[in-house]
Amino acid sequence: YFISWFKSMIKLKNAHLQFKVASRLDQLEGEWFLDSPVPFFFNPGYLKALSESTPLGISFLYGIVYKGNQKVALFCFQTFYFDAEQRLKLHTHENQAGAYLDKIAVAIKKYVARKVSMKVIVAGTLMAPGPYGFLFQNELDISDRQLIIQQLAAYFLKAGEEDFGVNMFIVKDLPQAERLKGLCAYRFPSFYEFTIQPTMVLNLNTEWSSLEDYMADLQSKYRVKTRKVIKLGEGLVEEAMNRDSFQAYKTVVFELYQQVSVAAGFNLIELHPDYFQTLLDRCADNFGLKIIFYQSKPIAFYSYILDGDVFQAHFIGYERSLNNNLELYHNILLKLLQTALNVGAREINFARTALQIKSSVGAEPQDLYCYIAHKSKIINSVVPHILEFLKPKDNWVQRRPFKELKLVVNPLLKS
Repeated sequence: YFISWFKSMIKLKNAHLQFKVASRLDQLEGEWFLDSPVPFFFNPGYLKALSESTPLGISFLYGIVYKGNQKVALFCFQTFYFDAEQRLKLHTHENQAGAYLDKIAVAIKKYVARKVSMKVIVAGTLMAPGPYGFLFQNELDISDRQLIIQQLAAYFLKAGEEDFGVNMFIVKDLPQAERLKGLCAYRFPSFYEFTIQPTMVLNLNTEWSSLEDYMADLQSKYRVKTRKVIKLGEGLVEEAMNRDSFQAYKTVVFELYQQVSVAAGFNLIELHPDYFQTLLDRCADNFGLKIIFYQSKPIAFYSYILDGDVFQAHFIGYERSLNNNLELYHNILLKLLQTALNVGAREINFARTALQIKSSVGAEPQDLYCYIAHKSKIINSVVPHILEFLKPKDNWVQRRPFKELKLVVNPLLKS
């Protein structure tokens, strides 16, 4: 990895497109803006905080795209060396029926995973779900957006090591309304569209101002369950952190985060120990972190980002040995909900993983679409099959906890 890297200007294949790119945001000082609103994950304050507490093995590329003399897009890429065997935590469940076949399947997956290792660019952030790789001018049409992505991908896939060439290019997490299926039509690079786990989103009723309001809209069995969870967590006390108060808990919070992270089946990032402290230092207006105490001992925490009126649940951690007795994870979801109501959010993005329990509090799955291309046409042709083979399976049942709306028919309208 490089220490500092800057290129200005680079012409793309399309004669009207050119871009500049840097490994440090301060190399683009004064230029990192568009007429369009800038979301939190493109905000210079957050990007600088992330660069000061970089996740293990991650590097950054920041760029500006011009069409003629007009600035039309910003991009933010995260680059890393992907080792599938290291990133995929493949395991068997000894007590399940068919464990022998399960072991064989895992052994095959591990063998294939050993063959999958390469340098990758992700157009987006590995820190949260969502489309945070490119920020386009609002008036830029879909065909221009696809062309910019395709030509930037072609540049980095063809570039040499000295120009930060990579083996694979991934566009991460576009919502349904922003899908770019035309990316799959190019000859090089030919992208493959795929999805992983959906992100779980709860739209907040404007009539809710407290958990009691929320529970009034739950079906009876879910309301009973929620009250039981809250009762089990009666001894939990939460405390909001600021940059000064957090310093005493920085180490224990990171240890709690690691307990959850290590248990995940697929993990592309490992946070820097100073990540939360740096966000509290630099992004206090948008970032919050609360520690949960039990019998005066810190046993859990949750963090969140407020991006406009969207409440983004961020990283959490908890003492796994206490989870069942105190319903820690479920209580964390409810505390996130209460905090979102307190700040007047319109929706909560609970992110990925633990889909079933998140649906039990009312979150709905929203698919996000990713696009992937490899520099080798031969490898690219088998990428879809490798992805499907290595993708962790997550069987879950969606819960629908809210009361159904009953339509009242005016008797005068009956035939």
